[in-house]
Amino acid sequence: MSHTAIITQTNEFLNSIQNHMLSPKNMMNIANNQKPNFYKPRVVEKKKANISNLVRQKMFIPGKKDTLFWIFYILKNGFDKYNLIGSNEYVYEKEVKVSYIDKIRENKKQLRQSNFNKLSVCENELINEEIITLKTFQVLCSLEKIPFCFINSNIIYSDAFAELEIGTELDDNININDKYKNVNVIHKTNSNHYALEIDGYTMIGNYIKTKYKIDNLEKPIKSIGNYKVDELKQFMKYFKLPVVDDNGKSLTKPKLYDTIFNLLCV
Repeated sequence: MSHTAIITQTNEFLNSIQNHMLSPKNMMNIANNQKPNFYKPRVVEKKKANISNLVRQKMFIPGKKDTLFWIFYILKNGFDKYNLIGSNEYVYEKEVKVSYIDKIRENKKQLRQSNFNKLSVCENELINEEIITLKTFQVLCSLEKIPFCFINSNIIYSDAFAELEIGTELDDNININDKYKNVNVIHKTNSNHYALEIDGYTMIGNYIKTKYKIDNLEKPIKSIGNYKVDELKQFMKYFKLPVVDDNGKSLTKPKLYDTIFNLLCV
């Protein structure tokens, strides 16, 4: 199966994964460092693995509203502590979030040196909003030195990939998955929900090869004035999109840019 087919199947599954949760039994197994049922080897005929099923078996979506925050909590504290959260979940969530406001203020200089600006937005999300955004998630991970990789249907982002140029052809002799074994893979499943891929590093090589690498989550693409028409057409070619309309007329620069912007928007 080609990499494109693999990622297509993966994306199709992610669009329908919102209500998929791990059972308490499986979560406890993870907390106890045991392999849960969904890790049992599959019998695959003719060596053709069903990638959609493999992805499904490895996804975890917290059964709480602020999925991105609780994924961060699990990455920091582990499934064991996550499973021990009792009935005062809302109060505990606020206590943890407020504690990170103090950490942000204490480490403001360090965060700004890492190009995190407008930290007051993150503080406001932690104290006033029901869910945090990717920016706040990224700040929290930076504070705790947690490496992560963010993926949606079209793009891939991670500070760990900073050395890779956009469009880099990877050497198949390099075990890319082992290189990024400590990187946690986060998927966006819809506008406000996210999933943690268990042992997601085993798929990083495929993701890097088949998704467009961005260098900035907040600004995945520069302003339109930074591109020539031919450069925008190269973007379109990368995503295998036409550069002419139904009448065969070349798309205007604003139209090309808007199409690409919507593809890269996280």
